[in-house]
Amino acid sequence: MSIQRLYSISIVLTALVAVFTHSGAASAINADPIAKISLQAKLFNAKSGTLSADVLAPGAPELFNVVARDDPSTSSLVLVAVALADGKVLPSDARVRLVARERASRGARARTVVDKTIPLGAVSQGGTTHMVFWLPDVGCRAVDLKATLTVARQRISLAANSVIPFACNE
Repeated sequence: MSIQRLYSISIVLTALVAVFTHSGAASAINADPIAKISLQAKLFNAKSGTLSADVLAPGAPELFNVVARDDPSTSSLVLVAVALADGKVLPSDARVRLVARERASRGARARTVVDKTIPLGAVSQGGTTHMVFWLPDVGCRAVDLKATLTVARQRISLAANSVIPFACNE
């Protein structure tokens, strides 16, 4: 292939890229998602039987030795909120999966606390729904959270990640 021919091909490709990125085709790739996912985590206080405020929120208290405080906590509740964009609906095959993995520490391997998928259920157009997951036997090691919304027929997969930053004296 001659240099003249390669130069001509590169000009054509450059022009196609410029047209493609300034056309409607590119906006479909960068379209707003159908939904937004967010996470909250609340400690279950065993003595009082109450739930804490969201420990993932900005300004949340430090989660050090929560298993040994006056109102101890060894379980947590994770809420996965799915907020649909205005005018959007999800088909009946929409599912939410939460994977919660406790991190390894000295003398203890990482472990999966929860790996569960549940149907999303009905959500009104542009509405919000919350899914609940229970995390038993946690409170001394950080827990990595990953929530995923999947819709198989539409090839949609959206995720949210966070960490419950538990820590204890070792």
